[in-house]
Amino acid sequence: MQECTRLGRQVGYAPLVTCGARHYSRACVAGSGVDCLALSELYAGWPGWSRKQKARAAPLRRRGITILDKGCNAGVVNDCEALLARLSAIYEDTIQARVERRLCELGRTGECVPAADRNGVRGSPLAARLLERGCSAPQPSGLACYFLAQAYSSGGGVPRDTIKAAELRTRACALDRNACGQCAPYGCPEREPQRPRPR
Repeated sequence: MQECTRLGRQVGYAPLVTCGARHYSRACVAGSGVDCLALSELYAGWPGWSRKQKARAAPLRRRGITILDKGCNAGVVNDCEALLARLSAIYEDTIQARVERRLCELGRTGECVPAADRNGVRGSPLAARLLERGCSAPQPSGLACYFLAQAYSSGGGVPRDTIKAAELRTRACALDRNACGQCAPYGCPEREPQRPRPR
């Protein structure tokens, strides 16, 4: 693409787009999902294309998503992240949910909370497992611990346990000062009532 950028500086934007399309097309045919998506966006967004060229955008998008999704399922973190960045939250919500879960499983703890907070998953045992993974990972997420504490506090997807909830909230605050303060995304509930311990 560097030669295309140089060309664009010399003779204008239209030749840059044409050169970029050739570059993306070669890479897409070679199996690069990111380049298939880039070419799709180029065809969809550039007003100078013919109707026939614009019609290529949707199949190229499907191809790009399929390639990246396959890599993501195989455990390629970069493919998961590239796919998540390009998906439409409205039209491709189902794929987005699956990619968030996969990234959580692959150790990207920042995706565990969004994956657990999705409609149809929220408050379920699956959500609790995702939060547990995010909270207990080698690089744990304070927010995952915070929301796992909420789950134990309310019994959402796990047995209700106020002592464990309090311990998890303490861990959340130790990991991330914003997880349990006034800056917490959903605010912090009042202190958990402690069950009397057996003597």
